[in-house]
Amino acid sequence: MPDATGAAGESSGSVGDDHLAQHAELSLVAIGLALHIQSLPEGTPIGIKALAAKFPEGEIRIAAALRELEEHGYLSRPRERLQSGQVTTRTISYNKPRLAVALAAPAVA
Repeated sequence: MPDATGAAGESSGSVGDDHLAQHAELSLVAIGLALHIQSLPEGTPIGIKALAAKFPEGEIRIAAALRELEEHGYLSRPRERLQSGQVTTRTISYNKPRLAVALAAPAVA
């Protein structure tokens, strides 16, 4: 079952920073979903089915919002093989988009 592995990156202490809440390229569904995910404790299931069971948007809209967040660097969803051989997706949420964090990091000489 996909799960949250915690929010990575710096945070101001409040759930969701203005850069996310005011993001001009994300849909309102994606922004709301990101804020919800960032508020959850580490290990909380945040797969499409788990989120669709909790919200009225349904699996298609939630899947689209998760893709938006992944495209903009707020989520990564690497696939992992369990010891049983089953493949699962681990969802990692970032408080700040990964690209912005990478660009802000000092260059290593």
